[in-house]
Amino acid sequence: MEDEKVIYMECCKNHATLREKTDGCQEFMWGSKNLECAICGCHRNFHRRVVYTKCNKIHVSQSGSNYVDGCMEFIPDPVNKNLCDGCKCHKSFHKE
Repeated sequence: MEDEKVIYMECCKNHATLREKTDGCQEFMWGSKNLECAICGCHRNFHRRVVYTKCNKIHVSQSGSNYVDGCMEFIPDPVNKNLCDGCKCHKSFHKE
């Protein structure tokens, strides 16, 4: 599907150093080795895979008409990762 964005979120591997708790880093960040996380070092398969597509929030244009999909894909904001940098909506409005 061309309008979907795959994001790898928190790590679900049990980390012995965290007393068997999951989620070593909260968010997958690409490391120097293509399939490993730069934060926790785990393979991306341990990270929860999320697919965000178009925004389903009803937006009101300046002309007063309603429409959905401000940006066609969820793009995490650099400061607040829960907001979309494309349309400024919360990620919960994006289809998951």
